[in-house]
Amino acid sequence: RTPLKKERFFQEHLLFTQRLAVTEIINQINFDNVHGQLLIVESRPQALYLEVPILTQGRISLNVVTNSIERKLAMQKGVQEFGLQRVTVYEGTAENMVTQISQPQDMVLVVPQCSKFDLIRSLPDFFVQFQQDELDPLIHEQTTMLHHASTFVEQGGLLFYGVNTLNQKEGAWLIKQFCETHPEFTLVFEKQYFPFDTWKTALYVAALRKKKAKVNDATRV
Repeated sequence: RTPLKKERFFQEHLLFTQRLAVTEIINQINFDNVHGQLLIVESRPQALYLEVPILTQGRISLNVVTNSIERKLAMQKGVQEFGLQRVTVYEGTAENMVTQISQPQDMVLVVPQCSKFDLIRSLPDFFVQFQQDELDPLIHEQTTMLHHASTFVEQGGLLFYGVNTLNQKEGAWLIKQFCETHPEFTLVFEKQYFPFDTWKTALYVAALRKKKAKVNDATRV
């Protein structure tokens, strides 16, 4: 079989790789309700910066913040090759992106680094190679990214969080703790995919909506 990256369709930038479970989730989002801007904050590579503009036909302004200059250059190249418009890529972190993002976003997608339990499909010895002492720093990074990214969500807007792992400490438990410390957000959807189900992935995704401030709270000095 010919490797995908050697196929003409891939080389001519007519397609890109993406988890089917991610596409399933993206297809359920009503982007018609997004009238402002959409923000993706990543420390783990993703293809949403291509899929969202293509799906919305460039109607939405998309900002992407990545923590790697190499990754930034690769995404800028992808945006150019696919002929996409209204996509801006920045190098930075969730902590300092206030210098790059100046206004609230209708939708914010957080894609942090994770334990990648999804790799168990291709690496049978994954649990032998996985270093348990790496987990706490990962959870700290995920919590920090989610917190800082949440401050850019417009009132009534959506905050998405996704990690390709089965570890509940990085998924459902982390989101539960986030909701407890950020009462302005309400969990509206969450799902854990499993390697043995239809989509053959270990993806966890959650969607939270930021509550609109009450009139008396918004006008209080």
